[in-house]
Amino acid sequence: MENIDIYNNSSIIFLKKTPQKIISWIIILVASLFLMLVFMCCFKYKKYLKYESYIHEGYVEFYVDKSFFDKRKSDTVLINDKKYDYDVISISEFSYDYGQNNLWKIVIKVDLEQNMLIENNYFQLKFLESNETTIQRLIKKIKKGLN
Repeated sequence: MENIDIYNNSSIIFLKKTPQKIISWIIILVASLFLMLVFMCCFKYKKYLKYESYIHEGYVEFYVDKSFFDKRKSDTVLINDKKYDYDVISISEFSYDYGQNNLWKIVIKVDLEQNMLIENNYFQLKFLESNETTIQRLIKKIKKGLN
């Protein structure tokens, strides 16, 4: 009888059956990767710019850096998870914080409820920065990392 080299014989390799456990694990892996890709393409989330603000003479005042003017996408503000329209009353000359960063004081008029219009009342403002899918965010992070 001849010696058959089972490792280099292509017909034996192609006819060999793959165990069922390996096939089932491959199918589970491919299905989970597909579901993760669908989730990343369909799920949208909102990213907000957050600023601490206070009430002064009936207006809302807060300090921002230069990036605020480029990143803000909408003309509404979220205060306590409620949307409000606002009007910009004034933007002051820049001042410096402790890190020598330029800051601008912005005064806006927002139609708030009477219980929130207490002088020196502090709360958080949220401005919409982006509304994007998870895959778009991942691509931006990868591009940012390559630069």
